[in-house]
Amino acid sequence: MTVGKPSRLLTTSGRAVCRETSQARSVIDHDDPTVVDAFWAGCRRRMEAADPIENPRLSLRTYWFLGDTSKAAFAAMIGDDVRRLAADDRLPRLAHGPLHRRARHVLEDSGTVRWADKHDIFRAAATVVELHPAVFHGLLAGYHAVYGDLQPAEALTLLEHLRLPADAAGLAQLRTVLREGAKNHYDDPGLWNAR
Repeated sequence: MTVGKPSRLLTTSGRAVCRETSQARSVIDHDDPTVVDAFWAGCRRRMEAADPIENPRLSLRTYWFLGDTSKAAFAAMIGDDVRRLAADDRLPRLAHGPLHRRARHVLEDSGTVRWADKHDIFRAAATVVELHPAVFHGLLAGYHAVYGDLQPAEALTLLEHLRLPADAAGLAQLRTVLREGAKNHYDDPGLWNAR
């Protein structure tokens, strides 16, 4: 496998399957940290690209951000950078350019990342107005994904501080379900439509 090269996807009966999953996993578990760093550097560059990047994003949502790889993948894709920027009081760097694109994509796709591993990143991103839609979509994904993860009270506090259009699709429903203490759509599917 070429390190940093996006995974190829095969489509079978409308379902995308990562063909290189086991190879990618062997990179992450590699003994040489330079190999791991090179792999994530390639993934980060791809998420910063201006052109469409659906395949790598699909790989994040369906493989990397699930289970035992989610913490490391989220940290490598955006978490470590946001924590460094926050510590240096440089979060405004997330407002534009390649780093903004990467942060936007990763936040939107991070619904299945454990709340404990992402809540500080969401809070930091919420201080950058240009990332408010991405934080919102990340919260929506955390609620709607089968394996989504969020803490309703913390997510509601975060949601209330975002500057979003009042008629943003899903905003009123998300507020309602979070106020009800719902952690996931699949715990009570009817709650989303009850409003």
